[in-house]
Amino acid sequence: MLQTNAPMLFWGVIVLGGLTVCALLIQATLKHAKEEVTAPIEKLFAQLGMDALPLFVSIALAILWSLIFLLLLAGLFGLIWDVLLQAPPTRDNAKGVWDWRFRLVQLTALTTVLGAVVILPVTLQ
Repeated sequence: MLQTNAPMLFWGVIVLGGLTVCALLIQATLKHAKEEVTAPIEKLFAQLGMDALPLFVSIALAILWSLIFLLLLAGLFGLIWDVLLQAPPTRDNAKGVWDWRFRLVQLTALTTVLGAVVILPVTLQ
């Protein structure tokens, strides 16, 4: 016959019951303390002042901004790579000097446009 230790069984049940009651009380307290849960993307759009727009339009604008940013960033990296791979021209080659200057101006302009695109969502607030 299986012998059980009655005092240990009793205290085991008491401890498990106490833990269950504590867990239920914590769960009930947290349910009432919770505010309305919003998705992180909705919080971001609310911070940017885009909460008046429908979610679909906001996401479409965010994707468009991301694509423009990535395109400009890839262009800037490509232009930097192009400038680094070509040797600086000599003074004898006038066309090479003007091409070199034009590339440097392109770097400046592309960096400026990329900075404007990055800061655009912040300025729309």
